[in-house]
Amino acid sequence: MRRLLSSRNVILFIAATALIDMGVYGMMDVFLNFFYRSSGFNLETISIINGSQRLGALLFSLPAGLLVTRLGARRTFMIAAVMITAGMVGMTLGASFGWQYGVRVLMGAGYTTVFIAGIPMVGKLVKSEQYTSVFSLQFIVVALCISIANTLGGSLPGVLANLLPWLGGPESRDAYAASLLIAAGVVALSLIPLVMLPEARQSPSAEVRRAPTRTPWMPILLMSLPMLIFGVGAGLSIPYYNLFFRDTFGLADDMIGQIFSLGSLAMLVITLGVPYSARRLGQTHALVVAMLATTGAFFLLSLPLPIAPTIVAYALALGLRNTMSPLYNPLLLDYVPEEHIGMVSSVSTAAWSMGFFGVTLFAGNWVEQFGYGFLFAVTAATTLITGIAALVIFGALRGMRRERMAAASAGD
Repeated sequence: MRRLLSSRNVILFIAATALIDMGVYGMMDVFLNFFYRSSGFNLETISIINGSQRLGALLFSLPAGLLVTRLGARRTFMIAAVMITAGMVGMTLGASFGWQYGVRVLMGAGYTTVFIAGIPMVGKLVKSEQYTSVFSLQFIVVALCISIANTLGGSLPGVLANLLPWLGGPESRDAYAASLLIAAGVVALSLIPLVMLPEARQSPSAEVRRAPTRTPWMPILLMSLPMLIFGVGAGLSIPYYNLFFRDTFGLADDMIGQIFSLGSLAMLVITLGVPYSARRLGQTHALVVAMLATTGAFFLLSLPLPIAPTIVAYALALGLRNTMSPLYNPLLLDYVPEEHIGMVSSVSTAAWSMGFFGVTLFAGNWVEQFGYGFLFAVTAATTLITGIAALVIFGALRGMRRERMAAASAGD
């Protein structure tokens, strides 16, 4: 990783993704559901609104892949940052269900475009043997930034309410809305490193060397299946962490922010071991082991434990689950011909969004009927199935990886 830290373009790329995740997952996610509660929405409605972001991701996944092809990854990334910022600002401008649903669709379209553009950007920035290290370094930096932003996000509504008494208190809608605007500003800052980052283009000589190949639709769909299952588990857990800690233990915003910060630190520490586990076990087997460990953590989180072991289980679950991306994304880059990387990125992201969006239509009702423990138990089951599916599918497609590696060696 030391060599990557000296690469200006890698640093700029990671800085852009870190700023976006600081604003969205670091700050906004700490208080977003409380913003909705202060707007008068119940848990079932909040679940539907949260799901709308994944609907936007689902609807825009394939168009985002086409944008990457037409405009290049950097310009597409910049458009996505503007979409996310506009969505976050838009959330503060209206309180109706329809308005909130619409701006979250816009946010979802923007964030999925960030993810889709990011994978081919890494494919252009570094060599194949550095893929896992780049994605791991990205997640380490992002986790550290999110950890800091979680603490800020938990304290921000209270700080703003004290500085600006007319906001009406730390749990008022206006205090949460003002916090959202600051988080949107952090996302907008990502445009600075993106402007400085050159557009990565395929060299003409590479285009001449390798004739275009037919899109391998069946392998692409098969490789996206683990993400569909993984998305179901994400939809059952990610939107409910803050409500879980408030409803179960009666914690205040700042305490929940600190717990989220601890989870992000766990993600940082655990991600440090991803390159080693990939080298030691192989990319696929490292992914399977990570999913098995994640299954155990979510099972613990589903149990009615005291607050201290619950926080430990949450931190482990968050840290282990987020190894999926730095282990899974390099597999896509290794298995798929270069000209189809944008497409497989789009399809796998669409599959994750489909799973997430589909289950959020029911998750809010399930919480009210069965409790948060039931959601986390089902998340554990879907994570286990994700690992098994990845083992079977990538094992069956091993010959495709050999062809990709041979083509890459011929092009060097």
